[in-house]
This record gives sequence, structure tokens and C-alpha cells, in this order.
Amino acid sequence: MVSTKNIKIARKEGFHIIGCCPETSNEVARALSYWNDEDISKWENAVKRYSEGMVYVKGWKGALYGQSGSIVVVLDPTRKAMEKANRDMMIKELSETADKKRVDELKGVLSSVIVKQRGRRGFRVDENLVQQEDFIDGRFLMFCTDQRISAKNVFTTYFQRDDIEKAFKSLKGELSLGPIRYQRPERIDAHLTIVFLAYLLRTIVKFRLKKAGIDMSVDQVVDELKNLTLIEFSYKGKVRWKLSRATKKQLLLMKAMGADKLLHSATWCL
Repeated sequence: MVSTKNIKIARKEGFHIIGCCPETSNEVARALSYWNDEDISKWENAVKRYSEGMVYVKGWKGALYGQSGSIVVVLDPTRKAMEKANRDMMIKELSETADKKRVDELKGVLSSVIVKQRGRRGFRVDENLVQQEDFIDGRFLMFCTDQRISAKNVFTTYFQRDDIEKAFKSLKGELSLGPIRYQRPERIDAHLTIVFLAYLLRTIVKFRLKKAGIDMSVDQVVDELKNLTLIEFSYKGKVRWKLSRATKKQLLLMKAMGADKLLHSATWCL
């Protein structure tokens, strides 16, 4: 999340910031409402998400947090429909229920559209506030201090952090990067080198699986292939390797990773 303090520190050190803006200030609220849905949801503003689905992004050059930069509104149509439906159902329940505990719960969740008034219930749902919430449903705001970056690149660059976080999770998990229990520098360097090479190999396998259209994780592939055995035969100074019987799925996975070529080239070795 960006903030005035974080931006000042980063810019003082010569760095730029890309981040999501918390909806805690009037300037962020105004920026969220800068465009109508019709202005944002055009085909030229469509961007595919890293996970699944798509969003619309539209930006302009302006200032936030006392800093000039690129302001980007992101509209998620799926999230917009869900947020509106959930709020409408809660407002309907609030108008019908007589359970005081449930009324208090709903009032807490719907506090942005409820105002006090005289009467038995002591509150009412303000339709103008509901319309304001409807208007910004499914939206969030991003800000980048580098005006040279386009709105779409602000969005895609920010969400590349998912790949970085997954890489660290892999390094700390199955590759056992930490904790490192070595004390001598050369042993630490050797350990880090092996872990780094292992991660590169996993990345290559993942890339080749994706290119082949195989929806499996690296761990799933390893588990599928773990019962294969490479048998070595020696005769008169010649060495031959033979792979144990493989299933069609195993052969498909080896071909996708390029392992079939490696095994074929190593059939005979002098």
C-alpha cells in the first residue's frame, strides 16, 4: 500500500513506487470516481489477470499523496457484480429481520450506506449513498510515481509480485533455502548455488510443461515419475542404460520436459 511517508522516502532515495491506494482519504475516493464504467470498460482497456479472468484499466497523469504520477483505476466486472449482489441481499435482510443481534451485525457491515434518523429503528438506508457504492463497486486504485509507465503496465508490473512471492515460497519450502545452518562462507555459497540451480531447473520444467499445455505442478510431475528407474548394463567396456517400463502419461511428461532426448542420447556410452 502506498502512503505519503513511503513515497517521500522512496523518492528521496531515487526509487519509484507502484502500489494500491487504501480507500482512507477523500482524494482516493475522488480518483476512484474519476471515470464512469462506460469510459473504463472498453475493449482497448481490457487486461488479462495473472491468475484468471480479466479487468479493465484506465489511467491519467495527476497527483496523489503530494506527488505527481500515473493514477490508474482498475475495474473488475466479476467483483463488481458480486459486491452489488452481496450488498443488496444484506440491505434486504436488514429491512426484514427483527433479530437485534443480526441487525447490529448488518449495520456494521453496511455502515457506509446507513444514516441515523428518528424513529423506532433509529436508522435508515440512504439511497444516495447506495448509488455511490454501486458506482465504485469492483474498483480499486493504483498509483505509480513514474509517469512514463502506461496504465496497463502499472497493473501488470504490480502483480508480477505474485511470481516473486511464489519464487520465495518455493526457495524456502521444497528447495529448503532456510534456515541455513552453515557458518563458513564457502559452505553457505555452495548451498546457495545448489539451491539457485535447483530453482532454475524447476523454472525450466514449469515453462516446458506450460508450453506443452500440461496443467501440472513440478511436484506433481516428480511424483508421477518417481517410480521410473534407469538401469545400467555393462559389457566389454561398453555401458548401456535402459529405462524401466513407462506409462503413456510418463512418456508424455518426459517428452514435454525434453528428457526423452537426453535419455536417447545416453543410450550408449564408452
